[in-house]
Amino acid sequence: MSQDSKRDVFHRMWFRRNPAAWGSLLCFFSAVGYTATNMCLRQLAALGTDPMWATAMKETVAVVVLGPWFLLEVLRGRRFFPSVGWIGLAAVSALVAQFAGNIFQQWSFGVVGLAVAVPAIFSVSLTGGAILAWVFLKESVPLRTLGALGLLIGSIGVLSFGAVQADSLLPEAPGEKILLGIGAASAAGAAFAQLGLMLRMTSSKGIPPQGVVLLVTGVGAALLGPISLWRLGPDLLRHTSPEQWTYMAGAGVCNLLAFLAITTGLRWTKLVRANLLNAAQVAMGAAAGIVVFGESWNWAVAAGLALTLLGLWLMGTPKTEATALDDPAAEIL
Repeated sequence: MSQDSKRDVFHRMWFRRNPAAWGSLLCFFSAVGYTATNMCLRQLAALGTDPMWATAMKETVAVVVLGPWFLLEVLRGRRFFPSVGWIGLAAVSALVAQFAGNIFQQWSFGVVGLAVAVPAIFSVSLTGGAILAWVFLKESVPLRTLGALGLLIGSIGVLSFGAVQADSLLPEAPGEKILLGIGAASAAGAAFAQLGLMLRMTSSKGIPPQGVVLLVTGVGAALLGPISLWRLGPDLLRHTSPEQWTYMAGAGVCNLLAFLAITTGLRWTKLVRANLLNAAQVAMGAAAGIVVFGESWNWAVAAGLALTLLGLWLMGTPKTEATALDDPAAEIL
């Protein structure tokens, strides 16, 4: 056996013994990518970019990158979804994620900033994700996790109080609008929770992540772009500045890489653990909001962030996890 063959066998054996390690690494990498995405989107909000337009252009990047490859693979006879039913399931989940997730998230960034919006989004997303995983995937939710979810829910109230007491995290946002911004962030978190459930279900069935990514982003690009042009008129293209185009492209690239990472990582780890690792972006996003964008904060905002991080730590994970590799039919990408 050649040296290259031995190395290949070693890598495959190591991977089969440590699938959760690869899944964890990919989920953490996705947190870095999503933080970079959110920073681009935060800057777009500061530039006054329409939330729907910004979301549409961000999603278009994935379609442009993956579209030609996807079409070629389909022409070669490759099937990305086992049935029309799975396509419909993913499409409906994508609709909810785009309209109630990405748009609300983008709008909340311009109202309460990253320091409050990101923890609020994750608190709802993790709470909803754990409940959905328990109901639909029969994943266990131990008492420690229930306590953690209670802290995450409580953190939203503390963050809301802190945002209002700060008299506005963003100078142009009145108190009533701040509460709406937190509400929008919470709604986005709920939308992302159901998207996470769909990603876990498709990954457990061995559905290639590229197809799921393209479908979800394709729904956003195909619907949000035309609707934005219809709402704002064709002059929207001319009025979008080079700086805005740059940040939309940057958000799209980072989002694509992060989405591929989390979708692939979900094949080898439970939904709760994947969300926990991906939630490192809570601290990164809050730090970016305060340090990079100069967002205001006070003791209540800091306490809300601390409750979020404590909840994430308490959630923990079981020592033994069922992964997609438990199924002999699962393939290694």
